[in-house]
Parts: sequence; C-alpha cells; structure tokens
Amino acid sequence: MTYVDDLERIVSHGGTRTDLVHVDAAACFLATHHVALTAHQGPESHLRDTELSEPGAYEHEIRALLAGITSDAEAIASNPEATDWIETIVYQCRKWSFPDDDRATRIHGRFLPDHLTFVGDTLIVEPGRRAIGDPCEDLMAFMCAHLACATDRSIWSHGIRALWHRCWITYLHARPDAELFGVAPPWFARHAVATVRQRGLTGHAHLLEIAARSLELGWLDPMSADDVFAAMEPRAEAAPWSSRTANSARNDRASP
Repeated sequence: MTYVDDLERIVSHGGTRTDLVHVDAAACFLATHHVALTAHQGPESHLRDTELSEPGAYEHEIRALLAGITSDAEAIASNPEATDWIETIVYQCRKWSFPDDDRATRIHGRFLPDHLTFVGDTLIVEPGRRAIGDPCEDLMAFMCAHLACATDRSIWSHGIRALWHRCWITYLHARPDAELFGVAPPWFARHAVATVRQRGLTGHAHLLEIAARSLELGWLDPMSADDVFAAMEPRAEAAPWSSRTANSARNDRASP
C-alpha cells in the first residue's frame, strides 16, 4: 500500500490512527536521511537548485510556473482572488534567494507519496536522486502533497489536518531546525505553484494563498493552513464518512 492509497482513503472516508503512524514513519525517515555534510560528501550530485541562488533566477522560475496557471482563464475567472495571490507571489519572490550551502544536507529529491510504500507499518522508500540540498526541498514537496488532497474544509478537518501538523512536530522533534520556518517560504511557494500548475487551480487555490502569506511574512506558519481552510465554505453535500457511527469515529479517526 502506498502513501497515495492512504491519502485517497482519507479523502473518501476520513483519517484513522494508522495514518498518524505512517506520517510519523515518513517524517522520521526524512529526519534521519537529512545528514549534514561535513567530512563525508558521498557520491551524491550537487543540489540542482544552486543556480536558483543567482539574482532573479527564483523569480524567473516562479513566473514560468505561474504562466501555466494564468493560462487557465476559466479557472481564474472562478477564483478572482487568485489574481491577487499570483501578483503577491511574483512581487514577494523578488527579494528571496535560495539558501546557500550552509544548510546543505543529503536529500532524497523525490520524496512524494507515490514513492512511499507501507508493508504493515514498515515504510519502504523508493530510491531518490541522491542529491545534496536544503532539507526544505523534501519537506515542502511532501507537505504540499497533503494540502493538494484537501480540496475543501471537510477533507482538511477529517484527516489531512492531523497529518499536516503531526509531520512538522515529528520531524522537528527528531531533527531540530530552528531556521526551518524562516527558510521555508521560497521552497514552499515553488512546490505549491508547481502543484497547482499540475492539478489545476480549482480546488487547489489555497496552496497559492498559503504561499503568498508565507512569502509576504518571511515565515511559513503551519497554523496559516488552519486559517485558510477555516475561511473556506464547507462542502455542501454530506461527507462520505458522516454515516459512520459515533463510536467508530471516536475509535478510528485521527485526532487533530
């Protein structure tokens, strides 16, 4: 069973305590994998994003990604706020550059749900790119995948929210990083914009809002996701898990 299967089940039926075990395993894997580069460099290739530290390179990449979103005129028309978010992202990214090698660690490079498989509670991770880079590359890719599944407030509240907050807590407990949330905004914005470009604006505009907020504040606050989803209109139809008994929900559902 892949982590994608977990996320799809949460979308359809809500979260369970097993999902917390799985996200803990994923977060602990990353914390262990993100080894600082000191004496041992290893055979890894150098971070592909070093070129993005050049002046204007990050803005150029974000503009290129946003071009694929803004070409969807119908989606933009149905999400008038998107124009403001996109303008904010473009404007704010001008003052950002990617971190230098002081934060370089070994990274996976493709840490996405479809590359994670569980046999029981044992995590098997497909080989990555054996790259060197900032830990944010792996973390933001993984976290954006969770947000992409929460296309409305109900899905967020009944499983994804618990995984979102649990992953940050577990990772930072296993590998403290006082700089993480201050360094994260450009990494999160890039993965958020890339996710929206791939999946479409409808149902995923919240990623752009969180990205715009983090760039503007210079800080990625995990609680900002709660604020964004709280402002969403609840889904009109009954949630698919609403027919479950109160006892079943109490026993199985992952608590936030």
